[in-house]
Amino acid sequence: MKRRSNASGSLILKIAAVSALSGTAVFFSLSAVFAFIFFLADTPYHIYRLASELTVAAGSFAAGRTGGFCNRENGIVTGALCSMLVFIPAFILFIVFSGKPFMPVFIMTFAISAVSGAAGGVYGVNRHIAGRPFVYKGNDENV
Repeated sequence: MKRRSNASGSLILKIAAVSALSGTAVFFSLSAVFAFIFFLADTPYHIYRLASELTVAAGSFAAGRTGGFCNRENGIVTGALCSMLVFIPAFILFIVFSGKPFMPVFIMTFAISAVSGAAGGVYGVNRHIAGRPFVYKGNDENV
């Protein structure tokens, strides 16, 4: 039986780190934009909820897309796992700012995060097929 090298483990960690960084950057950027908009205008609570779900979904999609783009296989699983790396800091921030240990809306946010991350992973994997930058058509050896 062949023994696997540790290089594949370090590659997975690098993919996870890059995808978590991209998803978290999108998440915090959109959160800052929405916070500034809500600071200027008086908005009802349901708009806050919608904005928070949109930021989690966008950050999870970005993380899943980056993970799928780097991994090139198992887009659904890769995207969902990478989106959890974005959901965990968002979950911790929700707990800190809401002051409650658990709310039923966390289950909905978790589901939105997993589904949008899986969709991003599928998009990232299939992005190689559609675009294939820097690869000539017919030359699949480097892909």
